[in-house]
Amino acid sequence: MYIRPLTGHVTDHFIAGALDRGVDVYLCGPPEMVESGRQHVAKLVLSPANIHFEQFAPASEASSLA
Repeated sequence: MYIRPLTGHVTDHFIAGALDRGVDVYLCGPPEMVESGRQHVAKLVLSPANIHFEQFAPASEASSLA
């Protein structure tokens, strides 16, 4: 049986019924992606205490993010 891989943005696959209030979400990536993901999962009734994230950028941009 062939299962089609998921494509697109990962947040396209987070739906309200798939995440319960006890789940923790970990996001890691470029600042814009992390912020978009954080906003999306916050809309799914997750507590901010259950959303963990780390933003990263190339070293050449690090000084502008500090």
